[in-house]
Amino acid sequence: MIDVSVSKQIRHAIDFNLGIDNLNNKKYWETQNYFVSRLADDPVVGTSRVHATPGFPIGFTVGLMLRLGER
Repeated sequence: MIDVSVSKQIRHAIDFNLGIDNLNNKKYWETQNYFVSRLADDPVVGTSRVHATPGFPIGFTVGLMLRLGER
């Protein structure tokens, strides 16, 4: 997975920001904590394991940063 971030000063107190997460759009899993999970109809027996959730696909963030009060 590749993340890219760029920042460019446009004017004295204004910056342009661009971020791209998961540039190659790779499928991945984010691991969570090791804990016990149980089925709803069987509250006594549980399974201990590391849980994971699917990672996010490609995402973009664009923004402007204004620095007020600087000279």
